[in-house]
Amino acid sequence: MATLTCSRIASIASDYLDDMLNPEERAEVDAHLEGCDACPQHLAHLRTTIKILAERPGVEVPDHLRRALAESSADGSLADVATTAARDHTAYLLGLASAFRPESAEDAVQSAWVRALHEGAGAFTRERLTQLLLTADEAGPDLRSWDDHDGGADATVARLDADADEAELFYPQFYGEGTDAGSWIDEPNAWPGEDRILGPEADLTTTELYGVVDDALGDLSELQAAAVALVDFDGASSASAAKSLGVEIAELRQALHTARNHLRGSLDGYLVTAG
Repeated sequence: MATLTCSRIASIASDYLDDMLNPEERAEVDAHLEGCDACPQHLAHLRTTIKILAERPGVEVPDHLRRALAESSADGSLADVATTAARDHTAYLLGLASAFRPESAEDAVQSAWVRALHEGAGAFTRERLTQLLLTADEAGPDLRSWDDHDGGADATVARLDADADEAELFYPQFYGEGTDAGSWIDEPNAWPGEDRILGPEADLTTTELYGVVDDALGDLSELQAAAVALVDFDGASSASAAKSLGVEIAELRQALHTARNHLRGSLDGYLVTAG
């Protein structure tokens, strides 16, 4: 059985935690973890990060957005379909938009809704609304004035940048050569226990903690932020998230892994100080 380096463990950590590895490689990871102190700590960080993301408070739908969506779907045969979709999907769409477009999330949702109205009843599925949201770049807040002039609704994620500048993102660093090649340069810090961070009486699960998450989301590419929003916030499978985003699963997984590592690194500074 091959011996995996710490750098290799870090590169497949999300796949390990999400049970996406084949049995042979999973066994190799398990063997490495038995003899390494740093990698189990890193995996624990990522596992806690994923749980923090999953428990992120939901986005409340503003009353004025509810009214605007109701007005936009109040006539014709689309009324029932659009009204049901607004009830079922608006909070989800706002959560997704706030992950990668926090300054104009409501406008983006409104724009996506208009595009759906232009397409017809079949556009009000969660998958299609997700695609429309991710391509609604130039739409403004006026629900009745947006013009789909660029034909972008069918080019689902052509504008998404999967190649974010990783130099600006937190990611574990390892020695590249010498006898220590592949080992940690700085081993992971100790975090407070998970009960203290996420337990029922946790004193660290605060607005401040999720402020760190939101700030870190702003550093990600749109594909990375969307991957986190779909998989970790909303609980979608990698396959369904990749389908919604119009990318291959491998690309989705890489974006998710990079994003989680950046969020882990951002939380690390906060949790170590707070702890």
